[in-house]
Amino acid sequence: MSKGVDVPIDELVGVFDSELWISNNCQFYGRIFRNEIINQQTGQKIIVPEYYIENSDDYRDVLLDDSKDAIGFFDVVADNSIIPTVADVRVCFAVNLQKLYPAIGTRATEYAHESVYNILKGSIALFDTASKLIRGADAFSDYGQSDATKHNMSPYYLFRFDVKLEYKLFNC
Repeated sequence: MSKGVDVPIDELVGVFDSELWISNNCQFYGRIFRNEIINQQTGQKIIVPEYYIENSDDYRDVLLDDSKDAIGFFDVVADNSIIPTVADVRVCFAVNLQKLYPAIGTRATEYAHESVYNILKGSIALFDTASKLIRGADAFSDYGQSDATKHNMSPYYLFRFDVKLEYKLFNC
């Protein structure tokens, strides 16, 4: 059962599942873990966005499944307050525009932005309006290249919305 910041995030994942690109093969994750690993080629520490596999001790990189037309996840930026009730959240997407918008030409990026923004705007009770739209590789600049992914994200277009999320610390 979800608590704290995960409650509104999981609700929005449900909305994405039922309303966003529903005729396509998409995967929407809740809050990811920012796990540090060592890149075996460079020896550097990198951050990999991973999700926890239920009933196991395993985590998996959200960007490994290139069979999906769209992948979405939530990255909660660290909050150092003692009792946090507001979080900075990155709502991240890797989308194959040719699969999602096959009839649209070079401006399919704007259709993807609008589709996500309209859902975020409709969830205003949960999320404050998006304060920033980050496009392209900059949207995923916190995440390093893992040996498994090689992060050649083509044909995916990357973007994220930065939002503020107000939530209840306890579900009382």
